[in-house]
Amino acid sequence: MGNCKNCGNGLAGKYCHVCGQKNIIPEERTLGHLAHEFVHFFTHLDGKFVKTLKTIFTHPGLVTLHVKEGITQRYFKLSSLFVIITLVYFLIPNTFTISNNMVTTYQTEVSGGGVSKWKKEIALNKSRRVHLSETALARRYNEKKHNYGKLATLLFLPLTIPVLWGVQKLLKFHKDKKLSPYDMGIASLELNSLIVAGFYIIVGLITQAILAIFKSETAIIAMVVISLLAICCYILFFFKRVYNLNLWKSTLSMVLFCSGYIVAMILYGIITFVIFI
Repeated sequence: MGNCKNCGNGLAGKYCHVCGQKNIIPEERTLGHLAHEFVHFFTHLDGKFVKTLKTIFTHPGLVTLHVKEGITQRYFKLSSLFVIITLVYFLIPNTFTISNNMVTTYQTEVSGGGVSKWKKEIALNKSRRVHLSETALARRYNEKKHNYGKLATLLFLPLTIPVLWGVQKLLKFHKDKKLSPYDMGIASLELNSLIVAGFYIIVGLITQAILAIFKSETAIIAMVVISLLAICCYILFFFKRVYNLNLWKSTLSMVLFCSGYIVAMILYGIITFVIFI
């Protein structure tokens, strides 16, 4: 069959066994075949994307478990999935989503004690350093956060991994059940894909619809609370499946994870403040 045009190794099939490049035969070098590949790519992408997203929503932890076991071909790449979800979230106007970044302005960020006081000091130091008034700095901060804040959702991924590691360490899972750092990355992708797509986008759209129809703040609060409880249940079953735990240990894992995730979100708030200030 000749040699691979890319690496020069001998071909023994349609694809090079060394570099993976496809051996394009003359019959495939037509516009018709190019159009076929174009259509196939998008239908294949759509099928895997929807299937993976559906599995994440309906079978908590299954994708992570399968990847841990080496089963990957049936799923859309989780890193790409999360990036696509984040881009969709970014493109949807803030008024139609539960935006994790637009709930606070500069003034609310620096009002109060503790972390807020520390943020205030950072802002004032920045103001002096760039020779900009605090008012102008606040305006610039709010604009940046409004325009680009939702992209910072990507920070959820690295911040979730230490939380997973902490839960695993505290509960001392058997070594056969433990996730490797790579598997924790996959778990972070699965969990955060669910949180961003399910809570920030879908629940956001539903709450805005409720507000438009019923104009009831109470209904929105109830919707958000129910959604958060649903996420907690999801996390419980996620740990149950991935680590093969009984119910009480799964519940404990969920409580520890949620507690750690809250801390991670506080850290996320600090990081995003530093970035956008």
